[in-house]
Amino acid sequence: MSKQQIGVVGMAVMGRNLALNIE
Repeated sequence: MSKQQIGVVGMAVMGRNLALNIE
């Protein structure tokens, strides 16, 4: 896995966690 892919996955996971916290 390239660093770019890890960054994209990390941002997606963080965004999902933020959405869950807001709900």
